[in-house]
Amino acid sequence: MEAERMTQNRVSAVLTTYQRAELAKRALHSILGQTLTPAEIIVVEDAGHTDLAGWISALGRNEIKYVRHESNQGLAAARNTGLRVAQSELIAYLDDDDEWLPTRLEEQVDRYLSLSPDQRRTLAAIQVGCKIVNSQGRQVGLNLPLNQGNLRDSIIRQGAATPSSCFMFVRSALLKVNGFDEDLISGIDHDIWMKLAVAGYSNEIVKKPLVVITGDDRRTMMSDTKRRVAGIAQYVDKWTPTYKEWFGGEAGEIYARKYFLNVICCLAGQKFAQRRFRDGFFASNAAFQRARWRPDLLLLGTVRLLQTFLSSALHQLRVAKTRLSSSAGRIE
Repeated sequence: MEAERMTQNRVSAVLTTYQRAELAKRALHSILGQTLTPAEIIVVEDAGHTDLAGWISALGRNEIKYVRHESNQGLAAARNTGLRVAQSELIAYLDDDDEWLPTRLEEQVDRYLSLSPDQRRTLAAIQVGCKIVNSQGRQVGLNLPLNQGNLRDSIIRQGAATPSSCFMFVRSALLKVNGFDEDLISGIDHDIWMKLAVAGYSNEIVKKPLVVITGDDRRTMMSDTKRRVAGIAQYVDKWTPTYKEWFGGEAGEIYARKYFLNVICCLAGQKFAQRRFRDGFFASNAAFQRARWRPDLLLLGTVRLLQTFLSSALHQLRVAKTRLSSSAGRIE
């Protein structure tokens, strides 16, 4: 297996970044520290002004290819650029604010090589789990892969689970579905999952947390509430016809509304916990409007909002206590 791993099934690692050079350097070090060295590392900088290009050049690593967009095009476009540049059979993406643990690539490639030729023919990806840590490095969450086997069947049974930076895709499968949707404002990970599911592909998993996500460092589209709400609405509207086909007309419509409620009520809960009340009311109103004031959906959304509010508020309290303790220690 070792010879096959090193020669026949090489991996392209693709790191996408925008205006976060220090985080990108940290992420790149986690690629360079892999026990299975990728055949190539493609760094796609989505415009911006940083020292990243010079820093990479100074490393003197021939396997690193640096590509820069002249204008900011978004994460989907950056990933598609990496897809076009990549030469290997397998392609593993890393967002700039995440890190890989050392055996991430090796364990995914080993899982790939354990599959039969028939299994590989329908394979789109191999997925690992992630652990979420705070800025002090303490683990605060765990997310293990959920969707195994035929993606359509798994999503129908369990929903879609797509934590960032956890996928090793089969490059030909991504090309077959035309890569990531650059027209979407939000939801591109779930969108590629749905595209692969509709095309009949499957997913295999390594049920280990081999990616690290630092929650306190994460700055996402959720900071722009109106754009986040519009993006999720756009995603849901795109896939509602497919949900209706899979679940039946009314059930598919309810599934789509529940998806919107789960995401946007979670967003609303976070905004209320941050005391950004205007954003919280905007998001919750958008969610309840989408629910069309059905009592069962209103209850679902309210529970989700309260759960997220309490979780976020407790997290902020723990962070504040940690900072207070650190300050007291410095004074003493």
